[in-house]
Amino acid sequence: MALIRAGQDSTASTVFEVLTNRLEKEKSFGAMYTTLDRLVDKKFIAVSSPTVSKGKRRRYFSITGEGKRALSQSMRLTESMADGLVIHGVKVGALI
Repeated sequence: MALIRAGQDSTASTVFEVLTNRLEKEKSFGAMYTTLDRLVDKKFIAVSSPTVSKGKRRRYFSITGEGKRALSQSMRLTESMADGLVIHGVKVGALI
């Protein structure tokens, strides 16, 4: 989802910035890169060939059609599991 928020053809640093702004706990840039590479292996995201910009190698990431379908399915399953769920008197399904 962070890649979608960051926009197509985003660098890892842009995706990391989105994560940093959206999540409350500390993040690891290296762990995020590992996750991006794993999603590339699964063909959920695509990566462009490395380019050099301002003296640094940059790879640009984009979500694929398969990635959009997988995310949509995951969201539907999460909503289905949460539907009607109540924890400590709070209906969780209403929060999702």
